[in-house]
Amino acid sequence: MVKLSYTSPMGRIWSWLVFAYGVICLIVLTFGFGLIDNFASGTSIPAILVAAAVAAALAGGIGGATAMLQRLSRDLSDTSISLSFLSYLLQPITGLVAGLLSLFLVSLPGALLVNYAATRTLDLAALAASSPFVALSLLLAWLAGYQLYDWWAKRQPAPAAKTAAASDQSASPLAFQIWAEQRQRMSRWSVTWGVFILVYGVIWLVALLAGLIGNAHFFPTNDSHPLVTLLADGWPALLAGAIGGVMGMLYDLYRRISFARDFDRQHIVAYLVLPLTGLVLGGATYLFIASGYLSYQAWVSQAPSVVDAPAVIAIYLVLGWVVGFRQEAIHGLVRRLTQTVIDFFRSLLSMFSPKLLWDQASRADAMSEIAQKRDLFRPLDRD
Repeated sequence: MVKLSYTSPMGRIWSWLVFAYGVICLIVLTFGFGLIDNFASGTSIPAILVAAAVAAALAGGIGGATAMLQRLSRDLSDTSISLSFLSYLLQPITGLVAGLLSLFLVSLPGALLVNYAATRTLDLAALAASSPFVALSLLLAWLAGYQLYDWWAKRQPAPAAKTAAASDQSASPLAFQIWAEQRQRMSRWSVTWGVFILVYGVIWLVALLAGLIGNAHFFPTNDSHPLVTLLADGWPALLAGAIGGVMGMLYDLYRRISFARDFDRQHIVAYLVLPLTGLVLGGATYLFIASGYLSYQAWVSQAPSVVDAPAVIAIYLVLGWVVGFRQEAIHGLVRRLTQTVIDFFRSLLSMFSPKLLWDQASRADAMSEIAQKRDLFRPLDRD
């Protein structure tokens, strides 16, 4: 079985292959959202379910590919880690499955139960037309693919720590020579690979600023499907996240070369990953805002779409940039969202308690608590 480690020539080759595989997965899965245009919006239940399943699978796959690239950059920065090549290849694929499971086990049942608690009706077509539900279902699917490997890894037994005999290298007459050669290599890498990363970042920055200033759209804005329209409106947030990733990459490069003087070529893939993961995390931030802020339009009559309001645009642009620049900040957002979903479904599971079967007052209170979340799934075109 092939193992990944940047300390050997073959390990570097396989590491670059994994990086290329992750980039291809992100590109293919993103273009896959164009398939949603083939499904009519709100025409039939099978078409609605197929469109929702395709979107959730793609979002979960993007989450898995994003987590894979981040894990690759972390693992290559630690020379003591040697992981299976197959585990990286499977992560985007398992993300597809996790996205589907999140739709049919979490998003769709939860939204239908909330609607039923409030209106005593199950209207799937109206639910599919709700932009808050579309944003929330995509966000949960992405979250499932993004968190699946970490959830699985935490449940595996920790590998036994390898103990090595301590050697007094400082007392060796060759210690200074080894240190000097290492510093010389780092200085040489700073000039060669450092310039390459700088040019790579500048190219990204110019392209992203051109797309942001030129108001470019990856998805058509005149599409009738609410999912494609929602993604088209969030395109600036993706660009802001990628710009944050580029700025974070250039700042860390400057810090390592000018101050820490510890630039190592094993960090190259980690630098190359930052703009790509920043792009995806900016989109996840937009979905997080859209799933909450869009619901405001449900009960404000004659108001413009909140996601198009200048204040909200500024919010998701700034947050997208911040998440791209400090990508570890997304973990706090992920934990918060995960806890919200867990709390929500605990209240749903309480409906199946035997106590509620014989206590009508408690059952009514539980239904009222669930119905309070109705605003999140209300279509935007209702006054």
